[in-house]
Amino acid sequence: MAVSVHEPPPSSLSSSPPRSLSFFSNNNYAAPANLQQVHVVHVAAAGNGAPGIESLAARGGGGGLQTAATAEPEAVAMLGGGGGGGRAGGGGGAPIPLIRANGITMALASGAKHSQYPSSPTVVVPGSRFAVSDTLKSPSAAETSVAGARARLTRLMDMLLKIVAVMLLGIFLLHVLFDQSQLGVGGDDSLSSTKGIPHLGDSAAVGTSASTSAASKPRVLIVSASQSECGTEKGDNDILKSLKNKADYARRHRMDTWFSMELLVEPQFHRLRNKIVLLKKILLTEPNYDWYMWIDSDAMFTDMSFEIPWERYRDRSVVIFGNEKSLDTDPDYHESINMGVALLRNDAFTRALLDRMVDFWAENSNQTELTAKVSRRIKRLPPYVCDQGTALYLLLTEPEKWRRGFFFELNYGLNRYWKEVAPHLEKYDEGVVDADDGGPTWKGDGLSPPFITHFCGCSLCWKKVFDDFEECQRQYERAFTFANNQVIKPLGVKHRNLTSPEVVSLSAQ
Repeated sequence: MAVSVHEPPPSSLSSSPPRSLSFFSNNNYAAPANLQQVHVVHVAAAGNGAPGIESLAARGGGGGLQTAATAEPEAVAMLGGGGGGGRAGGGGGAPIPLIRANGITMALASGAKHSQYPSSPTVVVPGSRFAVSDTLKSPSAAETSVAGARARLTRLMDMLLKIVAVMLLGIFLLHVLFDQSQLGVGGDDSLSSTKGIPHLGDSAAVGTSASTSAASKPRVLIVSASQSECGTEKGDNDILKSLKNKADYARRHRMDTWFSMELLVEPQFHRLRNKIVLLKKILLTEPNYDWYMWIDSDAMFTDMSFEIPWERYRDRSVVIFGNEKSLDTDPDYHESINMGVALLRNDAFTRALLDRMVDFWAENSNQTELTAKVSRRIKRLPPYVCDQGTALYLLLTEPEKWRRGFFFELNYGLNRYWKEVAPHLEKYDEGVVDADDGGPTWKGDGLSPPFITHFCGCSLCWKKVFDDFEECQRQYERAFTFANNQVIKPLGVKHRNLTSPEVVSLSAQ
């Protein structure tokens, strides 16, 4: 088969391609950028003269079209309908123009129309994947439809990925904001900027995972302790009831519990210092709590439904019963504070306070001298210095470090003395009317009845050292029964009275 090449006259050289051309590569329609020095040659293919482009081949039939910048478009052949490789072509037909632009040889075939551009001649731009046997045709309608569907699916997937990324970022930011709310970021900045004063609410120092917001409850661990064997007749049973009472309250309010019988200090100091050493270890070994609630073994929950107002303490680290004004006027061991019940935030302030108390004892190893030293500042100090006397002494002697981290709670009965509460529990029975307002005597405010009743001084487990030991024992039983009635009420029973372990049906009242 003969292939004739017609060189165009010099005037046909152009500095820019025809504006009406459509450009077709092996992947997409795209106009080559910055076309320069377009050189058009005409290749006449002998044979049947089919106008469509079937294949392109470089001279010698190997490697596809030459695309290097130095390649010349010499003797490039257009193969006709039934032609072979090399310089052979099909039967005779009209000349087919070739375009040389930017070192790329392209075939201009006016007969090869694309469905989207029926009025424009088509330029076939060889891509790197073209081989000698590749067939270059305008895509069919089905192929165009599939390609369009694929493009739309790709755009949809991109959009979905962006939406998911934005949602994940939003969740992360909300998590960070909630963490900062619980960790006390909005607290008193002046405290954290003062040299030597621990920052309130700073839990990051121990890597806690506090996750509390204003709208949710904090994670709380109730901690209590007792010696392993009691020295009184009913002491072990009293401790059993104490632990049941704490477990019942914890279950109702989704708190965890830790009850210790281990002695972590020298025996002569067990009643004075074991609590603080235990709490130091608990904060280290159980760091995933927002608050720790210490409650003495001789203290009992009396209102099992009362919710602790955690939000009230958002800028404080230690919550105890106390009369803050007395610290400046008349410090008293029995009236100023009581450490039998304490709420301790999991933060640097609490850890620093516990460390300071232990260091204070180490600095004052002579107990006689220590007692004399502390008693000069505190009225009615017992003949020893325990955790309560130590905390009070530090509040008096180092107020700039510690006082602003404390909340002295008097708004509800966080720690009420048993003689003021236990003898009068019947007045909160269902149906009893308040003489003052005509409503029920049970207010649920932590005052009527008190949230916690503390049988301090009774030494129920240790030994009989209290003048009113028998009366305290009796009132302790009543307080337990009063609280237990609230627990067993859903079972449809109650104790016959506050001094009896026997239960009767509620319907029998």
